[in-house]
Amino acid sequence: MQRDMSSLLMDNPKKHTILYYTPAIGWGILICYFSLMPGNELPGLLRQATDILLHFGIYLVLTLLFVFGKSRYKIKSVPNKWLLWLCLGISLMGISIEFIQEQYIQGRHFEWSDILFNTLGSVAAAALNRFLK
Repeated sequence: MQRDMSSLLMDNPKKHTILYYTPAIGWGILICYFSLMPGNELPGLLRQATDILLHFGIYLVLTLLFVFGKSRYKIKSVPNKWLLWLCLGISLMGISIEFIQEQYIQGRHFEWSDILFNTLGSVAAAALNRFLK
């Protein structure tokens, strides 16, 4: 007998929790892939985008995807302590990428403004979460 995905998740929701975070993990991998790509190999669209808006937006989306994963894609807020740790972890990811770019990636450089807007994007997503019921 064939079972659909929702019935599998309902049988043992703890066992399949990682599935809810799959979009966030995939988005994080894309961020790392494009952030660690040599500067001359970046797609034209990424080179033309306004740097600060790009950093703000991609980290806002990353944080929101993790929030949606935590809430199991229901419109509800998540605990403040969890949000704090999430923002800290995502900010540390952005800082780590900046250091790696400076040390190892040709045509890429460390920029404080990137760290600032990565963090602001994550914090903005956390603030949006507070408006959820």
